[in-house]
Amino acid sequence: MRLRRFFLPTALLAALLPSAHIAWINRDLPALGNYSSDDGLYWVCAKSIAAGSGYRLLSFPGEPYQTKYPPLYPLLLSLVWKVHPGFPDNLPLAAAVAWLMVPLFIGAAAWFYRRLGFSWAVCCLLCVTLALHPVVVALGTMLLTELPFTALCLVALCLAGRASPAPWASVAAGIIGGLAFLTRTAGIVLLVSVPAAYCLSRRFRDAAAFATAMLPFVMWWVFWASSHRIQAADLLTLYYTDYVGYHFAMVSWQELPLVVWRNLGEFFSAVGSLIWPNPEEQSWLKWACRLPALAAVAGGARLLRASGCLQHAFFAAGFSLLLLVWHYPPTERFLVPLLPLVLAGALTEARHVSNMAVAAFQVGRTSSRTLGAGVLAGLAACSVLALYLAASTYVRYFPRWLENARVRHKDNVATYQWIASHLPEQARLFAHNETVLFLYTGRQATRLIVPTTFYYRYETAGAAAFLASFDRLAQPLRVNYLLLTAADDYWGPLPHRGRSALRDAIRRRGLRRLFDTPAGTALYQLHSPEPRSPSR
Repeated sequence: MRLRRFFLPTALLAALLPSAHIAWINRDLPALGNYSSDDGLYWVCAKSIAAGSGYRLLSFPGEPYQTKYPPLYPLLLSLVWKVHPGFPDNLPLAAAVAWLMVPLFIGAAAWFYRRLGFSWAVCCLLCVTLALHPVVVALGTMLLTELPFTALCLVALCLAGRASPAPWASVAAGIIGGLAFLTRTAGIVLLVSVPAAYCLSRRFRDAAAFATAMLPFVMWWVFWASSHRIQAADLLTLYYTDYVGYHFAMVSWQELPLVVWRNLGEFFSAVGSLIWPNPEEQSWLKWACRLPALAAVAGGARLLRASGCLQHAFFAAGFSLLLLVWHYPPTERFLVPLLPLVLAGALTEARHVSNMAVAAFQVGRTSSRTLGAGVLAGLAACSVLALYLAASTYVRYFPRWLENARVRHKDNVATYQWIASHLPEQARLFAHNETVLFLYTGRQATRLIVPTTFYYRYETAGAAAFLASFDRLAQPLRVNYLLLTAADDYWGPLPHRGRSALRDAIRRRGLRRLFDTPAGTALYQLHSPEPRSPSR
């Protein structure tokens, strides 16, 4: 009891300190919009809500309604804009909101681990591991939805797993599931997986109660998005405004087997990277990560079967299936909803294998002892490697990543100041960090999106040709400038070659360069009027 009342809470609080420290020293969010455009989009949409303009994507040409991402998280961030409307001075408050998602996530995970039957000591160990996990620490410094979405899903699943004669738990689970869906549309998995688990247990009334409680949230968003969505005449507008439409534009039924096959390999690599961190995506480690991934999947299945948590098992299966058929390869970020189960599965399988090894070691035969000792040594080596990679992420990767983000941000701000002073207010740009450009300059912008079909087809040349055809992509949106920086990472089969493809196309077309910096940033004019002189 003394251990439970004092040491375990103290250990959890201490485990939150590293993420809190990193969030504090980066409270100005220098990486906003760098890692993913999603955080910038949430922040811009929150500004629109707070300003009374509706749920709109203010940074995109034409200011369409935001019909791609559900509004719950931007609605939360809009409170920051209400309290402190001045940008970028309001970023520290937004950073505090982002970090608060970490303890929320840990609390939901603790309930999940207790539902699985773990003791308080093991529950604490797993929660400490989660709090120190590099992916969780990184997400605690970003305005992204993975942590709140996972917390809501875990709470909904834990409520759904309660054996209660009254339907209140199922209704509450359905409401929380609806909030999870309004955080990320991937929450639709709950609407299928939880009632299916109920029906398998012959709890048909609970299945109906859950579905009845969650369905209004889903129907409201589907109706609102479909009634406010603009008819996309180009691929970029489709990408920014229509999740499902863009998916079917990327993946045909004929190519679905290829997508599933490639996503399957990325899925196991990403699962393994949650155990053996690989932030720099080293190729040898990416392949080696599939070994702990198989162990985590086996241990997770063993754990869920022993605990009888059908809701969690069905959700994990449904969510994994969704990732396999989606038009984007699964990464560690997308697998965060499975992270608590992955760690618990890895621990369960390690304990199972170590018990077998100890039993073999105690048989007495030399061969059995040798085998048992070898297995135990292998488990110890795997544990040491995981600790080394996690420590290396803290010591090497995080400082370099955050410093690079700060240097890049400083260079970008100088560029934004020039744009705000020299380009007309109606100017529209291609820019990799389009949302932050808009927030600093008021000029609308869009990314050059490389379709993932080129990745699945192994068409590097096709991806480069598509990216180089920026003038064709500019016409429907009336984009007249292109901003290229040395850090732009055009995802696809050619992140670095994407910049080369753009530079080659710019050189062939003889575009006029209006502005450049020593860091490699350059602004080009496509077909706009002459830039006006800076105001005096």
